[in-house]
Amino acid sequence: LLEGTEAGTDPQFSPDGRYLQAAGPDANPDPRSPCCSQTWLFDLRTGELLNVRNLIGPIAFSPNGKRELIADSWHDRGLDSWVAGYIHDVQERDPKRVEDLVPRYQLSDLGIDVPIYEGVAGTNLLRGQTLLGNKGGVIDAAWSPDSDSIVTSSPKQAIVWDASTPKVYEGYRSKDPTYLVRPELTLSPPTGLFTAVAFGPDSRIATGLSDGSTVVWKRSAGGAEAILTLGGHDAAVGTVEFSPDGTRLTTSSDDGTVKVWDITPEGGREWLTLPGAGGLAYSPDGSLLAIGSEYGDVHVYEAASGRDTLVLRGHAGRVNAIAFDPTGSTLATAGLVDGTA
Repeated sequence: LLEGTEAGTDPQFSPDGRYLQAAGPDANPDPRSPCCSQTWLFDLRTGELLNVRNLIGPIAFSPNGKRELIADSWHDRGLDSWVAGYIHDVQERDPKRVEDLVPRYQLSDLGIDVPIYEGVAGTNLLRGQTLLGNKGGVIDAAWSPDSDSIVTSSPKQAIVWDASTPKVYEGYRSKDPTYLVRPELTLSPPTGLFTAVAFGPDSRIATGLSDGSTVVWKRSAGGAEAILTLGGHDAAVGTVEFSPDGTRLTTSSDDGTVKVWDITPEGGREWLTLPGAGGLAYSPDGSLLAIGSEYGDVHVYEAASGRDTLVLRGHAGRVNAIAFDPTGSTLATAGLVDGTA
């Protein structure tokens, strides 16, 4: 149990099942210089806390397990540009502190600089990239299945970034262009505001919207085209998730429903509606679908039939984030109200 988790930040298993990261409290609280929630990285084989980093925005392991995204939303005065996040290698604990190797950002309301990564244990970054050019707070982010691209979502734009060619470096130099990644593709909401994003197979991206609809986009060499619009929720879409085989898309909404959509070429229709709100996740083999609720429960359904097979209880209030481990036998959950994971 990790108390003091950041609302809305997903717990994440590494694809090999070795690591679990989740948002938690400041590991080194200083009442004279209050900071922020942090990302805690655990080794699940030993239960050891390996690393603590500043929590900036959504976090995500790449599907190949080699890299990690920590999304961000701030203006770098040195680069005179907005930053959407940072990518770095997933590595074991290194005793070397990293404060001289990574950028610093300004907490304007506190008048202090804070290292991007800090805590009881540092990570020696061998490769790193900065996503540069976003405007607005990053509310969601996802890797492509091939680990070569990232999509970040802000209310007024979703951006696709090429993350396929990390650069090797010995120290961080904030203005070196080899470490900076510019937008490859920018999407604008057709209606309302973007509220969620997911990357699916076959170069597809799903974006949830504030008006209750969801748009599926198809990437191509020339950009992206909206190929499917799914309407049916009565409130904003909070989470979107592709099934592992890409045949279905599941959306949760503040209207208290979760909808499963058939998104095959012959589909484009609602297949099933279930009760729920907040987080949702498919098991890696696609056989199970876990859905959070407003009341602290997590329901695990057979994805093929919609049959409720298991109810997990432990949170007080909405379960806002859910993740399966690679075996599909373990779930990690985060609560919006009780602040636990």
